[in-house]
Amino acid sequence: MSTRTLRLTPLDAWFFRDGRPYNQGEAGQTDVRTLFPPFVPSVVGAIRAALARSQGWNGRGVWAESLNLVLGNGFDDLGQMKFHGPFLAREGQWLFPVPLHLLGSASDNGGRTQPSWSPSAFLAPNLRGTAVESDLGPVRFPVPINSSSSHGQLKEPASLWITAEGYNQILFGRMPDAGTLFRPDQLWKTERRVGLARDHDRRAAEEGKLYSPEYVRLQRGVELVLVVEGLPEDWGFPDLIALGGESRMAHCESRAEEFPLPQSPVDTIRASNCLTISLLTPLWMARDSSGQVTPPMPGQCFPGVAGSTIVSACVGKPISIGGWNSLNREPLPLTPCLPAGSIWFCEANPTALDSILTLHGRHVGERTQYGFGQIALGAWPQETGDIA
Repeated sequence: MSTRTLRLTPLDAWFFRDGRPYNQGEAGQTDVRTLFPPFVPSVVGAIRAALARSQGWNGRGVWAESLNLVLGNGFDDLGQMKFHGPFLAREGQWLFPVPLHLLGSASDNGGRTQPSWSPSAFLAPNLRGTAVESDLGPVRFPVPINSSSSHGQLKEPASLWITAEGYNQILFGRMPDAGTLFRPDQLWKTERRVGLARDHDRRAAEEGKLYSPEYVRLQRGVELVLVVEGLPEDWGFPDLIALGGESRMAHCESRAEEFPLPQSPVDTIRASNCLTISLLTPLWMARDSSGQVTPPMPGQCFPGVAGSTIVSACVGKPISIGGWNSLNREPLPLTPCLPAGSIWFCEANPTALDSILTLHGRHVGERTQYGFGQIALGAWPQETGDIA
């Protein structure tokens, strides 16, 4: 079996939509926004289909049973394949969503569509051990520490991306260099287009057939990247694959390169028995016996990390991820997931610390074969100055 890194670039522009209806003749077909980066089921489905075609599948119905061992069969069965990502790369450097406990100060945007953002402080649980009574019970909520901003409001790193080198600094509790951070407008831009169907006899637009979607175009040097495991050595990828809405084409380059996993500060974690668990990819949460999805809460063990106890967290707004069942030709149910960049502050049982440290870069939660729930272990930021 082989492991490949795929680098995907669009030939024109891509279109990835969310789970809202987008059917001909229905209302709400204007200002349909695109999602980027796309959710992993869309990318995984495109890659599996491209691999099946390269092995003789005609693109219709089910593929041959001989392919099921490698490619699986349906949404719930990925065979022996496993994925990491998708992430972004710029000029060859991999980029990851910035953990949400890093705060920054925004300055004048100088005419840009988005203001500049520079890292200025960390959020961390109150180091004095004072808990605040809340509807969750007594919780040591994160507070700003080590603020270097003398003016302005501290803001979370919404939609920002960071290099592996910058992520290393964050995991060690150090302030990353501003040059390792990238805003979305430095990585891609959106384009709005209008489409309609014309009645040539009347020389007018047909009623109910006007739509206005939004497309995404990557900036020069930016790629969508992911790692694929479990492929036979003699299997290759086609140069072009259909990806996203309208089956728009992507150039696919396959490489044998290692995943640049940020480094974990093992010694610091051992000395304190405290660690952070940050999401490199969204977390697909398990449902309980009543069908409810409950995120990890303070006082609980983080899912899949036995011996940990959650103290507090900085968690992003849940995102709804679904997909498309091509066999039944119907959408998959939307499932709430916690976004990449969410981070939990945990304390570790000393007897379980060795096994916990082996989980750096592993996947937890549900749908891990898809790449959901990849985690990075870091150290709590330490207070060196006044609380902001």
